[in-house]
Amino acid sequence: MIDAALVRGEITRDEAAIYKVYALFGVGAPHVPAQFISSEPVPGDGTMLFLAALKDWEQLAPETQAQINEFITPRTPTPPPPLSAPNRASIQRTLQMLHLPAGTYWLSGVVLKHKRSTFRLQTPRGRIAIHLNAATQIQFQNKALEASKLRRGDRVEALVRVDDQQRVVGIYLLATRFPKTKAKSRAESSDGTLPWQATLDLGTGAAPSLAVDSQSNVYALWQAADGLSLQLARWDAQARTWSSAQTIADTPSADSNLTLDRHNRVHVIWSATTFDSGANQVTSGLYYTGGEWAQVSSWSSQALAMRQASGADYVHLSNPALTASELQSGGNQVHLGWREFWYQNGQPTFAIRACTFDAGAPTCSNAITLRESPYSAGRPRLATAHAYGMTAQDTAVALTFDMLDGDGNVIFYAECAAQGGCDSGQWSVVENISNGGGLYPTQADVSFDTAGSAHVVWLASSGDSSQVYYRSRVQGVWSAPQALSNVEVGIEVTGPNPVVRAGTPNNVDVLWFNALEAGQQLNYAHWDGQQWSSALPIGNAGIAHGSPGAVLDPLTNVVHVAWTEGENAVKYASAPQTAKEIGGMIDIVNNEVGPICLLNEYYETGNFRIYYTRTFPNTLNEHIEKDCRLRPPDPNQPADAVATLNPNGYPQFVIVLADSLEQSYLTYGQMGYQPQLDTMPKIDHGRYPIHVSTSPIWTNVLPSPAPAGGITFPDQMYIARDQPYNGDPNAPIDWLRTQLGAHELYHTVQYTYMGYPLVTWALSEEVRWWMEATAEWAQPHVYSQDGTYPKLLDNLLANPHLSMVQRSFSEANHAYGSFIFATFLEEQVANGIAAIIQQTWERYRVNPNADMLAAIEEVLTQNYNTNLRDVFPEFARLNYFMNQGTYDAVVPQAYPNVQDLGSLQNNWALWRIFRDRLPQNDPRRNSPNDTAAVVVVGPINQQANLYPINGNTPNIDHLGVTYVEFRTSNLNLQPGNTADLELMITIPERGGLVPLDRPRVSVIPIQVFDGVPHPPNQFVNALVTGADLTYSTTIQNFQQYDRVVVIISNILPVRNFDGMRVHYQAGLNVH
Repeated sequence: MIDAALVRGEITRDEAAIYKVYALFGVGAPHVPAQFISSEPVPGDGTMLFLAALKDWEQLAPETQAQINEFITPRTPTPPPPLSAPNRASIQRTLQMLHLPAGTYWLSGVVLKHKRSTFRLQTPRGRIAIHLNAATQIQFQNKALEASKLRRGDRVEALVRVDDQQRVVGIYLLATRFPKTKAKSRAESSDGTLPWQATLDLGTGAAPSLAVDSQSNVYALWQAADGLSLQLARWDAQARTWSSAQTIADTPSADSNLTLDRHNRVHVIWSATTFDSGANQVTSGLYYTGGEWAQVSSWSSQALAMRQASGADYVHLSNPALTASELQSGGNQVHLGWREFWYQNGQPTFAIRACTFDAGAPTCSNAITLRESPYSAGRPRLATAHAYGMTAQDTAVALTFDMLDGDGNVIFYAECAAQGGCDSGQWSVVENISNGGGLYPTQADVSFDTAGSAHVVWLASSGDSSQVYYRSRVQGVWSAPQALSNVEVGIEVTGPNPVVRAGTPNNVDVLWFNALEAGQQLNYAHWDGQQWSSALPIGNAGIAHGSPGAVLDPLTNVVHVAWTEGENAVKYASAPQTAKEIGGMIDIVNNEVGPICLLNEYYETGNFRIYYTRTFPNTLNEHIEKDCRLRPPDPNQPADAVATLNPNGYPQFVIVLADSLEQSYLTYGQMGYQPQLDTMPKIDHGRYPIHVSTSPIWTNVLPSPAPAGGITFPDQMYIARDQPYNGDPNAPIDWLRTQLGAHELYHTVQYTYMGYPLVTWALSEEVRWWMEATAEWAQPHVYSQDGTYPKLLDNLLANPHLSMVQRSFSEANHAYGSFIFATFLEEQVANGIAAIIQQTWERYRVNPNADMLAAIEEVLTQNYNTNLRDVFPEFARLNYFMNQGTYDAVVPQAYPNVQDLGSLQNNWALWRIFRDRLPQNDPRRNSPNDTAAVVVVGPINQQANLYPINGNTPNIDHLGVTYVEFRTSNLNLQPGNTADLELMITIPERGGLVPLDRPRVSVIPIQVFDGVPHPPNQFVNALVTGADLTYSTTIQNFQQYDRVVVIISNILPVRNFDGMRVHYQAGLNVH
């Protein structure tokens, strides 16, 4: 009998030898199939039969030789080892014979060998020989198939009956065939691979599936190696460790799956089919367990759906798919889909069924049938379009599957509304989405990205090859089917089994098994928002089999994958979207390595690539751990709060920043900077790189942290993670847009004017000053509603005697306030033409050795017929008044505070926006009308002619100014008297200055401070008195005025670090 089975191809030479030896020594079932056990006595002592059993000894596999040798070696009697076929190098795992007790079964597998009326089927649990007779029905592509036409490699699902002699007879067979292709060697990794982490061992078993919770903890479910239980393990995202595997169900399971709801409850479903030989009845059902991970040891199981059949009929529930959704009320629902097969009165029926239940009350009383077929149906797959932050609620649940009907085998897709539409059975029309996507499509899968777009993959034939096809549905519109990769289909049971997982819209991964000479390799293709990568292997994954389990965490953009490898090892690997480290420089102050940010996500626009992370901790390196995560819009939220997503699926932080950068890019190009933008170093995938960093910012350039909102280098930009932004995607403006995007990009433009940008920045304070002043000036040119950019104006005007040209390495507030000088040049010198600022940078590029002030001077003299000597005193005069008649350009709408969108003001002039930034109640101010720090001399009264008033102003630095006021509020003149104010300003030790370098002193009598037009500067000529300069003048009828202001402007061409001393003397001539 054994030899006959060997000739028929039902067993291998190795199996025949093992069966003969075991039988000779009296070993029975299950180690020797019942059909090979005889009651006839062995002739003689059995020696000749033993020798005959081993006649092919040299051709047996080494594992078989070792197994037989161990069995016949004298030792203490023990049971024989479990029967197993020898390892085969081709697939690197044991292939056992499958022995089933009498009953009716539904099997699936791949045809290994076929002879006459018997073929050998490799199933996930082992090989089995199936006999065919005249009553056996075989279906292939909606047609009857002759038994002789079955081929090696055909996928077969079979309804079989096992008799008391363990003879397996086929009743109904459903065959699927893919084009034969020549197996290839293992693919090699290439550029563009995902940064896969090291492969980990989870345990032993098969058919793993994965899910992730809202804290990015990953859950892995798989069938134990013995097929008698389900195992569950959890990856702790904070501790970065896997838990030990927990047994959650002690029951044989054919298929299993899991999902998590928004409350992080685990939901597990599996299918099981049993046969009661006494009652000749088959029972098939779906079973459930689940709960909180912390109570996993106390979970209980229950049946969700049960079907029974008896006699010649049969029923089989399989391929459960799961997903969960959150209701607007805060409740959670679990959605279940499965395939149902029943064989009644000789007629097969396939159906795809679904049900929805509340997460806390699992039941399938509302199950509905989505579609039926008398021919075949494939596995269903489910996914939820989740809401992440800004979207009010989960929107849809999708289900996809393949089915053979009158139109041939097609991929179907249906949706239901996640807000109550699924539990009421209100599914959309089941539509065919595989037209144009290959022949005989099968093995479909679906996933939603964070923007709610659906992504579907399937396997199909195309000519003489097989392909993985992909299609997406964005805003209700399907893309055309696209072939991603040729697939080699071998003789593995499950075949390619493509899986799709999506995170943000620029992070979609498709995984599948590809047949090689040595077995199957787990491959993937990655969508980066622009194109699909070629097929690549998963990291260092070995020869694999089964079905891959995968999940892509939408909160971190990390893809997690599990598969079975070798004998029955469950393997796990993960990969972020990208892996870019920033920081880690040596802190020269603390003599330690600075923190590292592993930026594992990115967002691209046409000109920029923004790297960021939403995970913490986010590297496995030992280093100072700082929080690099994007923060939510509300800074008062907890540190671990999830960054809000924009409706387009990406974090709102990066969307705001990207919009600002692109808007700035466009605006600056329109302002005449396009040649500079064209030379901007787009060194990262054709884009300029932006890094969202810690706060303070650690870069790959600076040896210490920088307490700034942003830092720009010629070839890259850093933005602090804690910069405030608006959580409303429709908000027109916010801090991140105006204060960071527009400002920092102008720095990038500025660098293009420098031959050695960083050296120039380090050596020239004038360049550093003008960079900050003009970057601040540029902000409202991008966002005219920005009324926040003058925020640091008071740093300049509160201490006007300090040099305007200040920008130390560690402090830039004075330079930020100097934006007003750029505004003055644009509004007053160039009559509203912004090009004057670009001209200063162009002039600097032509002659960088002359430094920045020289470039400004050349632009003034050559283009505008003026100079710093003339314009700076006028600049000082306007800043003194800072009201109507100064900066009068009107802004139609402005937010004085872009973080308060309720503060919108209409038709404010620039001076009003500027004045709004000044602290009116500051003690440095002497009246509500004062806008700059002044020296108020007084009291000036009638006795001043007897006792002249003397004093000194603060020392005045280069391009600094001081204001000295003489007020009439305390004159106390007698009726009929008048008074002249006699003034003398002395500047010691400056008599040697040539006339063009001498400070300019103007005296302005003011009757009404707010009166328009304001009186102009009235300059007083200098006299050389010994080593000093003196400026003398008399204001007649002083009593007619509200005040007289003296404005002293230091216009020395070089910095005077000691400052310029000023002495004043005033007296009254009363008459």
